[in-house]
Amino acid sequence: MYRTEASTNLLHSKQNVTGNCVGRSMIEMLGVLAIIAVLTVGGIAGYSKAMLMYHSNKQKDLLVELINNAITLKPNLSSIRGNQSINITDIFNAMGAIPNGFIYKNGTIHDLDNNSIYITFGIENDRQQDGSTKQVFKYAIRINAIEGIGKLSISMKEYCKNIIQIVQTIPNQVQVVDFSRIDSDSWSGTSGELIFNKSTIGQTSPAQINERCNIAIKEKGRGYFRILLNPD
Repeated sequence: MYRTEASTNLLHSKQNVTGNCVGRSMIEMLGVLAIIAVLTVGGIAGYSKAMLMYHSNKQKDLLVELINNAITLKPNLSSIRGNQSINITDIFNAMGAIPNGFIYKNGTIHDLDNNSIYITFGIENDRQQDGSTKQVFKYAIRINAIEGIGKLSISMKEYCKNIIQIVQTIPNQVQVVDFSRIDSDSWSGTSGELIFNKSTIGQTSPAQINERCNIAIKEKGRGYFRILLNPD
């Protein structure tokens, strides 16, 4: 069978149309794949942010419970009042005052970020501005924090803000909240930074909290937070 010129042109036209259709389909498919990739990355980022927020809120709730337990148990500590400050974390464990979610081991509480928490009670030598020392009875919750030690750790600045927001709800129960940066593995050589005292705790805005925490915690690393509760 012989093809006429018209039939040959028609065949070529069909092939061109088919080829163009395939070309547009591939481009559209690549576009769809690109959109899916962007949405996937955005979804992962959003999920990670949501998980970190959940983790921060859970950590905060457990700290609230621990601090409230420390306040509730104050009357039971009168029998151990002595001259020297002692670690009473084991007493808290025996009294069932450690929140379910924190782990107690060898006289130390470990929070969700694996930071170490311990509680002290008794007289300490407090250095004054003129360089002298003064004996002061202190009831303290100390949190030895290391940046990023846990699998899903919040930053130390976020931890700082959580602590201040917690104590703002109980200003009459707190004397001082401060932070000391640590320069060595032995947790010595600290330089203390006052964050808030009893006259400023209840009167501070979120912006001021953020600013004060940024000043106290200048760099990533390690340090310890100290929450001084009213001992009486």
